[in-house]
Amino acid sequence: MACCWCGDSVEDGAKLTLDHCKPHSKGGSNGAENLVTACMRCNSSRGTRSLAAFAKAVAGYLNHGVTAELILRHVTRTRKRTLRKDEAKALIARRGGFANAVREGR
Repeated sequence: MACCWCGDSVEDGAKLTLDHCKPHSKGGSNGAENLVTACMRCNSSRGTRSLAAFAKAVAGYLNHGVTAELILRHVTRTRKRTLRKDEAKALIARRGGFANAVREGR
């Protein structure tokens, strides 16, 4: 429950969205392999930039030693992960439900 780009989490107060790795406007699907979690700031500022171009921009504004290559590697690994629905449901339940976790920034 964190942004794949900058790492902000709901505990940090991030409002999370789903980011299309290949933008919808360029033929990207809504399939899990094309979606990653992104905070509102990252998702709205990415636009239709490539993953590599946006990773470089994020590394620049994070300014804490994380390189564009590390961000891109993380996003790529995240896209390949199998979604473990039971674990996700348990995590959401521990946080009092998805809506509560997002609304309260827990």
